[in-house]
Amino acid sequence: MDKKDSRGEVNTGVAGSENVSVAARLCYVDDSRTSAYVVRRLLQPFGYQVDHFSSAEPAFVALVQEDYDLLLTDLKVSPTGMDGDDLIRTLRQSGHPKISVMPIIVITGATDAEVLVNVYDAGANQVMKKPVNADELDGHIRRLLFDGRQLEAKPPKVRPGKTGRGPDNGKVVTLHTTYRPLREPELPVTPQQTSSPSKSVAEKANIPVLTSAPPVIEPVQPATSAAPVLPAARASKDSSILRAMENGSNATITDDGKTIDVGQPVSAVAGGPDKSEEAPTVEPDVFKAQNTAKTDDYNILGEIEQYPLLEDQRAGLFGRSGTLDMLHSFVEMVGVRGLLLRVLGVAVVVIAALMAWDIYFKPAQPVDTVFVESGEIFQSVSVPGRIVSKQRVNVSSARAGRLVEILVKEGDKVKQGQMLAKIDDRELVSRLKRVKISLSSAREDIVMAQRTLDRLRRAYAKGAVAQHLVEDAETDLLTARSKAGIVAEEVRSATLELDSQKITAAFAGTVTARHAEIGQWVDPAETLFTLMDDAQREIEAQVDAADSVAINVGQLVMVSSDAFPGQEWQESVVRLGAEAGSKQDANSVKVYISLGNDAPLLRYGQQVNADIRTVWNLNTLKVPFEALINQDGQTMVAVLEGDSVRMRMIETGIEDFSMAEVKQGLSAGETVILPKGTALKNGDRVYSRQAGE
Repeated sequence: MDKKDSRGEVNTGVAGSENVSVAARLCYVDDSRTSAYVVRRLLQPFGYQVDHFSSAEPAFVALVQEDYDLLLTDLKVSPTGMDGDDLIRTLRQSGHPKISVMPIIVITGATDAEVLVNVYDAGANQVMKKPVNADELDGHIRRLLFDGRQLEAKPPKVRPGKTGRGPDNGKVVTLHTTYRPLREPELPVTPQQTSSPSKSVAEKANIPVLTSAPPVIEPVQPATSAAPVLPAARASKDSSILRAMENGSNATITDDGKTIDVGQPVSAVAGGPDKSEEAPTVEPDVFKAQNTAKTDDYNILGEIEQYPLLEDQRAGLFGRSGTLDMLHSFVEMVGVRGLLLRVLGVAVVVIAALMAWDIYFKPAQPVDTVFVESGEIFQSVSVPGRIVSKQRVNVSSARAGRLVEILVKEGDKVKQGQMLAKIDDRELVSRLKRVKISLSSAREDIVMAQRTLDRLRRAYAKGAVAQHLVEDAETDLLTARSKAGIVAEEVRSATLELDSQKITAAFAGTVTARHAEIGQWVDPAETLFTLMDDAQREIEAQVDAADSVAINVGQLVMVSSDAFPGQEWQESVVRLGAEAGSKQDANSVKVYISLGNDAPLLRYGQQVNADIRTVWNLNTLKVPFEALINQDGQTMVAVLEGDSVRMRMIETGIEDFSMAEVKQGLSAGETVILPKGTALKNGDRVYSRQAGE
């Protein structure tokens, strides 16, 4: 039974699965539309697509033909066909590479431990009891889906580290300078030429030779961290370096107890007592084979070569006279407040431009739309039922005996008092004859006693007899009458016993079952026939206990029968069962529905379909479920106004299997957008998709 009433991306939520997204399409099998509706609503916020089947057979076909990730099923899904545990065993034993290992969750109201153990033995991965918690159900689904979709860890790409010093890992210690070079170059940069033995390049080019000492080169050793050199220690170190350069290029210098090789890569340092401005740190390309001593070939070109690098470093992004200086000058010129106002103005202009682009130039996207409908909406509980009678009896014999005659068969209509069968009564007939003869004799004794009394009374009147003789005659008459009364009662008793050998109908009706055969020995407790009253037929239905709370006497019921396709008639609820069903139906309540004259000719026990309307409204506004949007706990719809989206909050009421009642917020005929997974917001440009687009 079920209540009348798509595929999403979900995160598994399991540790280690934060980056795993799975397409979760679920197959739900339950004969209760109410349960199907509830499960859909529970799983909707998590993005699952739930396809509902009211029986196991079509669900099995869909599992084979379609692409499902997980199965949800109830245990009792069919009174006659395949149940949930049968479906699970069929899937596990199918040998199909997909469905035989599909995760399965059983949602049931059964509480018997043995039943639950059998479900696990059949192959279920998880069993949950009704009612289920949405977060708990979602957690089980995520866990089972993640177990089937583990990603193989890829080995990290490791590049072996290099050893030794090379061009990729070499570092030069950064030394802060406090003076500019001794001499500012005035000539353009010219590539350094190789000196010849006879004449230097400077002499060939007729360029004046620098007679002063070249720029001071500070030798350092490679280090992993750049430790700044304090200005107090720089004066002594600079003088030591100059003396070493005068002595030769391979000289070593002891500085604070450390030996420094001049041939290692160094940082250029320039000094001058009259220069107080601190220059930025530079790292010139000084090669190991470079001769740092004063020679004939060393000229102004060698000095000029060092300055392009120095000027490039000074002109960097964070140079003192670069971008930061410009920004600092601009801030001083306009002020902090003016700068903030200008930045704010630019931001407003940019935002306005983006909004204008989004509104007027962004292309509109196609959407599906529907009109707000006006009509009937109802919420119902659909249950199967069967034809029964309010007055139904099992006919049995009043006395033990052997059946000698059966006068009816199953399906016969009988009248009240009509004989159905007869037990052997020959002994009772004989007894009845005997007591009747005794009754006749007793009656004759009364006559004789009466005559004697009359004669003695006449004689006594004449004085011929004594009075005591009259009194004795009166006593004999009374005794004869008493004996006659006893015999008469024996006759009536024998007659009743003889009549009890006949099995008759207690009321007019139809014989719906016959369990007797001629020659059978019967006892008083044994049922021989089942008799139902035709005038008191009704429909008996089993309803889930969870659904029964919404059912009341007098509610409208739409009834149909597979024997009469296309025919539907109205009935009403006449009464509810006082208690839950028997052990196998402990979670159900009996509901009795009228069966009026509009019903077709139905036999006792015939199955019908009953749709009990628990809530309904004959004239109201309604929209499809897929048009509803949940935002911050509020129900909203996207309304198409011209070519723009307008989000509107609404109040909903009755919900059936596909539509929702709109109590407030919409008008009849308005166009509502079906998002279908598209994120919509106010002002989005859209247009209604045409058929076939």
